[in-house]
Amino acid sequence: MKEATKRFIEQLLKDYPLLDTEIKKRRAELLYPTKKEDENIGGGRSNLPNNPIEKIVLTLDQDMRLNALERQRKIIENVLSKLSAVEYQVIEARYFKKFGDSWEKISMATNYSRRNCFYVRDKVLKEIAEKLGLY
Repeated sequence: MKEATKRFIEQLLKDYPLLDTEIKKRRAELLYPTKKEDENIGGGRSNLPNNPIEKIVLTLDQDMRLNALERQRKIIENVLSKLSAVEYQVIEARYFKKFGDSWEKISMATNYSRRNCFYVRDKVLKEIAEKLGLY
């Protein structure tokens, strides 16, 4: 796996605890946009649906950022759900804590060798990369 891909996925894992907040924030931005002044006074009609519910559904469904965030959350949840308790503890200690524990602390806390901790990390990163289509 390329180093850049590895760093990207590691950053996704670090951001994972904040994904729900980001998704809610993005939904709010889409549902309650700031009103723009209409510069096309007397202009033609819009080709968007007239029904407000349809507008909301189309907006949420077509937003690339929201779709990407939801896809990332789903993939990470899927990968993490397949881990054993100790493997999840390794990932949690490294990526979900504010400052991320060192590999030495993680190996001592989980009774895994550093090598096994790296194996767990590599396995998780590879699976996420494959599901995202990056590997």
